[in-house]
Amino acid sequence: LVELVSRTYRDADQDRYTMERAMEVSSQEMQALYEELRQRTQHEITLLRHSDERHRLLFHSNPLPMWVIDDETLNFVDVNHAMVTTYGYSRDEFLTMKADGVKLPSDVPLMVEQIRGAPSNQIQHIGLRKHRCKNGTIIEVDAGDRLVITVVNTDDADVHDLVLGTGHKTGRLAPGE
Repeated sequence: LVELVSRTYRDADQDRYTMERAMEVSSQEMQALYEELRQRTQHEITLLRHSDERHRLLFHSNPLPMWVIDDETLNFVDVNHAMVTTYGYSRDEFLTMKADGVKLPSDVPLMVEQIRGAPSNQIQHIGLRKHRCKNGTIIEVDAGDRLVITVVNTDDADVHDLVLGTGHKTGRLAPGE
């Protein structure tokens, strides 16, 4: 009986040692996987930042007037330097305006229809339009191509705030929105 109890304790000790060793190896593997994931994520974030910087440079240094608007409110979200120079409004003035502020009143319904009816994530050519500068001058503008990007929250539970690099908050997206 003593031999049986002794063997049982030895076997239990061996099993405990095996489990502890397996947990240690598993923990080390998990730590290695976590570190690999952390490094990969950091690398992807760095790539996104560089891409964002290049796109910002392209947008802000473009010699053609460019803007970003919120398609729900029609508020200007961002404008480039050429937009400020061409239209005569300061960047801060633009950011308090709606896009219809540079349109002729007769063109506003068409603009709203084109913005709200544009297919998402596709480039759409708009064509020649008349805009009004701050000093009242009417200019003809080839509205060119525009890209409408739709952002959807695919998270099942969390609400996310969308904040652009300018600090402009575009609103909250509930799950499925």
